Amino acid sequence: REQTTTNGQITTTRSTITETTKTSEQTTKDNSTIKNINIVPAKKPAKASIKTLKNKKKKKMFIRWKWQVEADGYQVQYALNKKFTKKLKTKNVNSFYKETLTIKNLKKKTYYVRVRAYKVISGTKKYGAWSKIKKVKIKK
Repeated sequence: REQTTTNGQITTTRSTITETTKTSEQTTKDNSTIKNINIVPAKKPAKASIKTLKNKKKKKMFIRWKWQVEADGYQVQYALNKKFTKKLKTKNVNSFYKETLTIKNLKKKTYYVRVRAYKVISGTKKYGAWSKIKKVKIKK
């Protein structure tokens, strides 16, 4: 991702990353050629990390995570236990430059949250590792 500043405005451009193909040729003793084709898949995004997790206003949770250059979007999960089996909810953030999410209409309980980044490669989503689990208590 490149950021350019012109006249006080920030414009963001994005280059797409796909699988690369490497070819090499070998000649044998009888002058015939053999082509070797190696497909090198693009890497998955790195492990995400949560910067901020707060109970801002009435029954709302505010999440901010570390922005990643190679990500096309993010996936946020929250649940009522550490194992993410009780009342699991998943939110997708389909924007590579957004790094915050506010979740509304929550109960006055403790929620556990984790985030991961994804990259779209040849039409499929490749996910990075989950962040460390953080918890927030909804009091307000």
